[in-house]
Amino acid sequence: MASTSGFAGLTSGLRRHKAADSGPVRATADDAAQCKASAVERGYFKDPFIGCFVDRPRRRSPLIHRGYFVRVACLDRTVRAFVEAAGPSSQVVNLGGGVDSTFWRLAATGCNPRKFVELDLPAVTRRKARCIAAAPLLKAALASSTGEEATQVDHGEGNGVSVTAAAYALCPCDIGDPAAVDAALTSAGIDRSLPTLFLSECVLIYLRPERSDGLLAWISGAFPAAAVAIYEQILPHDAFGAVMVRNLADRGLALRSFEAYPDCTAQAKRLLAAGFHRCTVANMLGAAEALVPRPAMVAAARAEPLDEVEEWSIMQSHYCLALAVKEPDAAGAELGGRGGGAAGRAPEEAGGRAGAASEAGVPAGEGQGRVVGRRGWAEGRRADAPAAGGVIAAAVLMREEAMAGGSGGPGGAAGLVGGVVPAANPAAASNE
Repeated sequence: MASTSGFAGLTSGLRRHKAADSGPVRATADDAAQCKASAVERGYFKDPFIGCFVDRPRRRSPLIHRGYFVRVACLDRTVRAFVEAAGPSSQVVNLGGGVDSTFWRLAATGCNPRKFVELDLPAVTRRKARCIAAAPLLKAALASSTGEEATQVDHGEGNGVSVTAAAYALCPCDIGDPAAVDAALTSAGIDRSLPTLFLSECVLIYLRPERSDGLLAWISGAFPAAAVAIYEQILPHDAFGAVMVRNLADRGLALRSFEAYPDCTAQAKRLLAAGFHRCTVANMLGAAEALVPRPAMVAAARAEPLDEVEEWSIMQSHYCLALAVKEPDAAGAELGGRGGGAAGRAPEEAGGRAGAASEAGVPAGEGQGRVVGRRGWAEGRRADAPAAGGVIAAAVLMREEAMAGGSGGPGGAAGLVGGVVPAANPAAASNE
């Protein structure tokens, strides 16, 4: 892997990012990789690349394995649906991506966005760059998908390392600073005019609300065709949520946006307020119903026995997947012509209920449309949303009827492990 002395526009402001580069937050990246590697070893899903980022795999519990399987499956389905809908001009930005292997898994199956960019704290990018340089499997995948050797740039002690190639970039960045994100993405070759998906897995919740809101508003303002997929914790006010907060606090971690966005409805209103036209939010029981094929759920249930049936349902109800899109009229028309079926039709016409969000429910804010929701699910549409949603909305947003079994309905993802139980067991609170 080649080395060079500069990466235009990226090093500006890195010194002020050091304050955010806390050890406990960095440790969550390694913990997530350990959990995924353990789940892969037990056969929950295939990922030949995750082992390149884990020094000494440690086996986790069936409860953790099952949770990470659902997390990976839902986000993979979302990314692949976006790339397929937007085509070769699609771009993906992984905010706080840690030592994730999504880019390599996509490339291995021929799902290739125009650009895949990962932004994270300097120490995390340094560790990931070291893993890439040391793993022939990772370097070979970069070369095969880009046609050229990747370039590694060391920005000096405390400032991280970047890696860049034609279709991939890894950049040190404080994601809570929109100006820094803008500079990093510009240096990485992101084209704002192209459809771009932003991923956040348990990342925005560690930022103060004004910082995470500022980033979301910048995304919706800077990218005329954009989507976001946010996976994070919800429900801080019950017994399980309180224990989850304490467990993380014991590790030096604070969920700074937890109180501001405590449930699916609040998450939906947040996304509309940031400028996204349409959104759907579901707890992970409902998200699994909507996005994970039943055969995959059955296979996961057979991978190993799960004794913590109650804890599973409670834990999954305390995490959510929030999906939102911004599509101008022109983007809807241009992109809608590439697909068939639901593509190019409004989400409500394609099988969802986005239209109902403008007719009933609770206000999202002055001039921002309305949100409809119930326990574990919410959907919103801005008043200024284009009349017809494009193929991105049709492909990415979840459908309410697909989540019908998400609260423990027969044959659903929750039903495979016993359904939802009425009371929480605080001892089951997960660490992330």
